[in-house]
Amino acid sequence: MHIFAMLFNQCIAEMKHRAIFLCKYLFFWMLYYSAVRLLFMLYQHSLAEAGGAMVHGWHMDLSMAGYIMLLASLLLALMWPLGAHWHMRVFRWLTLALIAAQSVVVVVDLELYRHWGYRIDATPLLYLRSPKEAMASTPLGMAIALIALAAAMVWGFFVIYKHLCNSNLNQIQRGRWWVMSVLLLVAGCMVLPIRGGLGIAPMNPGKVYFSSRMYSNHAALNVMWNFIYACTMSGDLDRRLPDTVSPEEAEAGFAQLMHTQPSSTLPLLRTQRPNVVVLLLESFTAKAVGFCGGALGCTPCIDTLAHEGLAYTRLYAAGDRSDKGIVAVLTGFPAQPKNSVIKYPSKTARLPSISKTLAQHGYSTAFYYGGDPTFANIQGFLYQCHFDRIVAHEQFPKEQRNSKWGAHDEYVLARLLAEMDTARSPFFKMLFTLTSHEPFELPRRYGPPRPNSSEEERFLRTVHYADSCIGWFMEQAKQRSWYDSTLFVLIADHGHPMPMNDDAHMARRFHIPMLWLGGALRPTPGINAKVGGPIDLAATLLAQLGLPHEEFIFSKDLNCPTSREFAFYTFNNGYGFVGPADTLMFDLTSQRAIGTPPSEASIHGAGCFFRTYQDYHHGL
Repeated sequence: MHIFAMLFNQCIAEMKHRAIFLCKYLFFWMLYYSAVRLLFMLYQHSLAEAGGAMVHGWHMDLSMAGYIMLLASLLLALMWPLGAHWHMRVFRWLTLALIAAQSVVVVVDLELYRHWGYRIDATPLLYLRSPKEAMASTPLGMAIALIALAAAMVWGFFVIYKHLCNSNLNQIQRGRWWVMSVLLLVAGCMVLPIRGGLGIAPMNPGKVYFSSRMYSNHAALNVMWNFIYACTMSGDLDRRLPDTVSPEEAEAGFAQLMHTQPSSTLPLLRTQRPNVVVLLLESFTAKAVGFCGGALGCTPCIDTLAHEGLAYTRLYAAGDRSDKGIVAVLTGFPAQPKNSVIKYPSKTARLPSISKTLAQHGYSTAFYYGGDPTFANIQGFLYQCHFDRIVAHEQFPKEQRNSKWGAHDEYVLARLLAEMDTARSPFFKMLFTLTSHEPFELPRRYGPPRPNSSEEERFLRTVHYADSCIGWFMEQAKQRSWYDSTLFVLIADHGHPMPMNDDAHMARRFHIPMLWLGGALRPTPGINAKVGGPIDLAATLLAQLGLPHEEFIFSKDLNCPTSREFAFYTFNNGYGFVGPADTLMFDLTSQRAIGTPPSEASIHGAGCFFRTYQDYHHGL
């Protein structure tokens, strides 16, 4: 027992100064990131919501510091047999290099933000290909001032580091092998701050967004973390994929695809400024919806409601994931074949959106979701779209958050219903369901799924549940005073391979429903069988409201008799183009059509649309 106590005391003695150094080193970097955030706000002459930016920004600061602490812990582990001299030497040069590199990014970001309005990303790296031209656009005095500021930051923070950390490094003695084991364990624990916690969503820019003012959200970002994130994400999205038509052909062909007669939309509303409520339905494939041809009996409530409104039966989702679907619905922008534009705030900031347009015309806006909106940077995107409020999982009681994703649909719909009673009109509210997402969990009162039930059965069970929640919601809404002046739009974010296990490229996998309902709709129920997609909602809705929608260049009015019938969707490294009579499924890797080639008109139309999309996307 005495031997174990002696070994334990030796371990504590050998780890003491290493542990204290790591704590001080973490504190140093958190101090550095807080200081540069304050510098950013002072440079921009605005301390608006500075407290919120600081508090929310610390989450990302801790993530960035976690990477540095991971490196520091590994270096300490590797140097376990070495004395204080080597520790001081290694960390002196490491810290100096890290301060210098980050300070350069910080000072460049200070000035670029004044001109660009968003935090530094990979864009400046493009100008390094022509450094002479890049420097020519920077006034000499400004360049000298920024260099001097960076040098002052390096000197000042290096002095702080030496005063704070040197005393413990100087007392580190040679250790035994167990020192390395403990430090490797510490290094492994850094995954937690790096990831941003134990939640479903890993660290992303939207995780620190907290305000309807984009400047405050930008101030909360850790500039170095955001810069590295943008650089690592930029490759796939900015890579131009092969085109099949010339620029001239694309321009003419796209203009022909999008051409309509002016002021030719069919009027459907009883009032020009109705309240608008969009219910975005998670994974609601048309294969499970009766009014779209599904014969599974999963959606009796929605199928009944379809007789009261206008059912759009031939819509095809823009992509295969929610982060692509929500962008398509709100901005009318097509999905990407590989990554999603939602992860690139500098690009999505330049996109128009339905909510932004409505906010500019006096609408109050709010978004409702029972899950974590920071997942896939959705929260950051929503704030860019000018949503005044975001009601999410943390605002629901703990007993209602009893699924992996958060609060079930019934609770979120009830919250929306209650808040509509007191909302300022006209309002635009959007709700995103979640129960029909994997792992297909239902509230506990429904009990477990049938033993040995297939994944398809569990999926359809949750679709049926969501349908019943929507049926209840609409019945309650009809009893409210605001119902007669409200338009409801039900639309899916994307389709699903089940049922039938469709391949990733098949158009049937992307087939989704859309249904317009509510007292604001004229009593002209029916079916719109025109081929389109969620990117067409922007032009279709805004045309009914008499609002401009020219900036939604990929969106067409589905209620206009002269609009062309087509839908564009993307899958992994490929795209589909659905026309009224045939479908093109095109693989971008092999540059060939999948399956039976469609007509030349569809191939040419798809090529023109895709090239125009790429030109627009790369110009963002």
